[in-house]
Amino acid sequence: MTRMAREPRVSAIIPAAGAGRRLGARVPKAFVKISGKNLLTHTLSALQRSFSFCEIFVVCPPGRTREAARLYRFPLYRVIPGGKTRAESVRKAVEAASGEYVLVHDAARPFISRELVQKVIRAAFDQGAAIVAEPVHSTVKRVRGGCVVGTEDRRELYLAQTPQVFKRSDLIRRYARLGGRYLRATDEAQLFDGTPNRIEIVEGTRDNLKITSPEDLRFFKWKNRNRSKKATGRCGRGGL
Repeated sequence: MTRMAREPRVSAIIPAAGAGRRLGARVPKAFVKISGKNLLTHTLSALQRSFSFCEIFVVCPPGRTREAARLYRFPLYRVIPGGKTRAESVRKAVEAASGEYVLVHDAARPFISRELVQKVIRAAFDQGAAIVAEPVHSTVKRVRGGCVVGTEDRRELYLAQTPQVFKRSDLIRRYARLGGRYLRATDEAQLFDGTPNRIEIVEGTRDNLKITSPEDLRFFKWKNRNRSKKATGRCGRGGL
């Protein structure tokens, strides 16, 4: 009788150290309260329901670690203080992780679906790395000095989102190879630019919104209220 191969272990990393200046909030973005819970809790709940992670790391501002540690009940939930940049914060979590793969997901993307998480993880298992990205639908202009100098081929352009999933060993190698240059990266996929590493695209949607403005917050509250009303309606009809 053949024994089934063990599935790789995946560590989840949630960078949550952003200041949230564009939100005009008095607290870091991940700690802004929405419908009685902060943004980080909404995102944690959605992510934890999506996959059996071996551990979940939250990287938050150094002064918020105790608060973050009280937010969530999960046996392998870890909170570590972030660095000076997003890239440095994620690296600290990658180095502390024990999974063979790591999934990085923005704290400010609370609408992540189970289906999308499962798809991007499976794609990474197949290819070694995968990210969620949304196709560009608008015409994109290249601009220099305030004037249009060209039009890009949008068929080759995607807007990167999260989750992004990589072999942990590959990330560790890229950090070592790049040295301090890794700090310039605005996402983890950028660390592999110009390398032979294949990163598969899993098509995302506009629903996987990153909350960055007051308008985004209002949309989240509206969507959350509608979701609650639908759930209440199902219960009233004998659901659950």
